[in-house]
Amino acid sequence: MDCYVDADFLSLHEKEPWNDPVSVKSRTGFLLLINNCPIVWSSKLQDLIALSTMMAEHYALSTAMRGVLPLRNLTMTVAKAVGIPDEHLSTFKVTC
Repeated sequence: MDCYVDADFLSLHEKEPWNDPVSVKSRTGFLLLINNCPIVWSSKLQDLIALSTMMAEHYALSTAMRGVLPLRNLTMTVAKAVGIPDEHLSTFKVTC
């Protein structure tokens, strides 16, 4: 299972009126793949106004994990049911 996450800190810059508070929201996007097949794709404005790029990226990662964790639990349940040992089950690696 692979998950690619990104956040755009100025997603609506110069596309909306400068005094509109919605125009300062960042855009979150992620792609979830299982065996290189896209399962979930999402791109939307964040619910909050991020004060930094790091905050926008952190929010994007937490949003993506809301989609990853249920699918990970499902695959682990199926893997255990068919007899796959625990050492072959998924682990998480996060890099910036």
